[in-house]
Amino acid sequence: MHNQYTDILLDLPEVRVVQVLEMDAQTIHMEVAPTDYTQPCPLCLSAYAVIRKGSNRVRKIRHRSMCSKRLYLLAPVIRLFCNACQAGFVWHYAFVGPGKRYSFAFKQQAIYTAAASTVQQSATIHELDSPNPIPALACRGK
Repeated sequence: MHNQYTDILLDLPEVRVVQVLEMDAQTIHMEVAPTDYTQPCPLCLSAYAVIRKGSNRVRKIRHRSMCSKRLYLLAPVIRLFCNACQAGFVWHYAFVGPGKRYSFAFKQQAIYTAAASTVQQSATIHELDSPNPIPALACRGK
């Protein structure tokens, strides 16, 4: 259950919160959906020739902590198709890299704490799922 302020607290303007699920005392899952119906084609930049082809699965993305709880965003992997250039592609979210499990905001939060501690201590603080936290914290792209 959520209200209109959940989107403001999340601070991701490209998505809206559909449902909030509290999994346990330490974890919150938020089901999100894009605010727009389609996205421009990355090849020809056409916005009018793009159609939705459905959704394959849901991406589980670790976002920065909220209210001292782990926050996971459940974002759909939406397939899109451009009729102008006949290209198929998936929805690109600005807050996370393609195929990544950690959002840019979470990486920044983890790197900020790693500046004052070791990487292993930072991985323990953030309870990273990866057995080797160094590749998970590597900030590529942004």
